[in-house]
Amino acid sequence: MHEAEKYLLEKKPGYLYVSYRGEKRRLFITRNDAICMVRKGHRNWGDLFSDWEGIDKIYFPDSEAERNRKLVTKYIREATKATFINNFIRQCLQANPEKSLYENGLTTGNGIDGKIISLAAIAGAAPNDAKRFEEAMKNRAPFRSSRFQFRGYDGSFEVTVNEKGEAMGHFAMEYKGCGNGYYYLLINDQNFIGYDID
Repeated sequence: MHEAEKYLLEKKPGYLYVSYRGEKRRLFITRNDAICMVRKGHRNWGDLFSDWEGIDKIYFPDSEAERNRKLVTKYIREATKATFINNFIRQCLQANPEKSLYENGLTTGNGIDGKIISLAAIAGAAPNDAKRFEEAMKNRAPFRSSRFQFRGYDGSFEVTVNEKGEAMGHFAMEYKGCGNGYYYLLINDQNFIGYDID
């Protein structure tokens, strides 16, 4: 039995990427334990697969520990680009890559961990609010924007200032007319990074 076939049948991860005849392709396992390869141009449709000799390489998924390490390293790397300091940036810089983002206190442990939204992308939707946000961060002044349309959500900026005079930037993408959504923190001068989902 081929190593990729064995992995899919034993672990049942749903899918596995392989290099097949020089191209990166996706194998998936059906409910009936049949293994198929996704057809080119399709996302979830494929044909039964049996040409195991055509597989050049298997891209096994990272272990949970490795995924955690990569995510924590991403927060550290992005925080080193910041020209400002606050409690969040300090936590990022002191994070332990052997612990999860949640264990390091960097996120609440959610589906947007590691997701980045650039200030430039948001400025495309709300240039005036983005400019006022940047000024507030620079001047370390409290600021809260009005809501604006961003990627189908209500976007908004906020700058909070702690007792030491350190500014922290926040960006929210909330469902229309609601206080629930996706929350990001400014990790450097150009990017927000995932923090919480409510």
